[in-house]
Amino acid sequence: MHAEATTHLDRSIQAIHETGAKAGVALNPHTPEGVLDYVLERLDLVLVMSVNPGFGGQSFIDSALRKTEQARKRIEASGRDIRLEVDGGIKVDN
Repeated sequence: MHAEATTHLDRSIQAIHETGAKAGVALNPHTPEGVLDYVLERLDLVLVMSVNPGFGGQSFIDSALRKTEQARKRIEASGRDIRLEVDGGIKVDN
């Protein structure tokens, strides 16, 4: 789910896990990766959006590279097996 989709992100992640499903958080281009600090220990997936969701044909937003690096550092520091993905505007040259 997108971090902004709920006012109670931690509770929403818990509710997802209670169904037996895995939970992930999508970070929009404007969402600071610091959001992960509050929920990382409960996540199975982090998705960095490298375009603004909902608008096709957008170009890759370069700041997503820094956000991906920061998310990877947080994940590694947690010691957990959390999948990290990037979505939007991905091409061979970026």
